[in-house]
Parts: sequence; C-alpha cells; structure tokens
Amino acid sequence: MSQLRILIPSELLKNRVQELGHEIRKKYGSGSVTCICVLRGALFFAADLVRHIGGDVRLEFIHINNQSDSMGIDISYFSGNIADKDCILIEDIVETGLTLQTIYSYLNNQNPRSLYSVSLLDKPSTRHHSIEIDFIGFSIPDEFVVGYGLDLHGRHRALDYIATYIP
Repeated sequence: MSQLRILIPSELLKNRVQELGHEIRKKYGSGSVTCICVLRGALFFAADLVRHIGGDVRLEFIHINNQSDSMGIDISYFSGNIADKDCILIEDIVETGLTLQTIYSYLNNQNPRSLYSVSLLDKPSTRHHSIEIDFIGFSIPDEFVVGYGLDLHGRHRALDYIATYIP
C-alpha cells in the first residue's frame, strides 16, 4: 500500500512562500511585475506567491506539453503580451532543467524587459541542463513529491504540504 511522508510541512511552506514574495518585491521595488505561472503544477504556488509579492502584479499563464516519446516540450498556450515588461516565471519544480530552459527561450523571444524565475522546489541532483533559478523555495532530494499543486495522476494536488510519495 502506498503512503505519503511529509517532506515540507504546511507552516514551513507558507512561511517560505511569504519570504519569496518579499524577496521578489524587493528585487522589483515598487514597479509592475508580470508573473507567468506554469500550468498546472505551479497554480497553487503562484496564487499564494502573487499575494505576497503585492503591489502592481499581473498574472499570466503558460501551459506546456511534455512529449514522452522524444524528450521534447511544446508550449501549447501562453496568455500574455510581455514585451518590454518585467517578468518572473513561476515554476513548481525544476528537475532536469529542460522545461525551464524551453520556456525561457520561448519567453525571451517575446522581448521582456527582464525575465527571472522562481521555483518552489529544486532537485539539483537531477539537473541535465545548465539553467539558473533566481529564487528557490526549497532544494530537495531526488524523490517523487506531491502536494501544493504537484500531483500523481491527478491526485494529491490539493494538499497544503509537500510529501514524498512512497509506492
């Protein structure tokens, strides 16, 4: 029987998201920030984060499709116009770095004034692509995690904590 083991408790998660919001606001000062949420996994994180960034925040969405047969990634939807805007890409987890690298390339072609990234979770031991994450919530070991937007076949996404899934 599978089970979940809490890796990052709810209170620690909430506190870190608040800290990240303040760090990002400090980076941008009082200026406008366009946040770009990577759907679906980063939705819970993005919703909480933008409230803590505060000020003039716009929220856009990008959806990607992972091509399981070819290790490729498709951008299937992007909701915004980011030309000449200060942007921050909101990701739930960075593992190999391929998704973040692909999205960065796509968004940079849209000519933003600036483009930074924030990831709730980082698995540095699994990185295959050289990519810099500007703001990191937590570095975690190479374990399968669920909760706070991360799911397993659609389950566990609504948990208010991050847990390791143990099959």
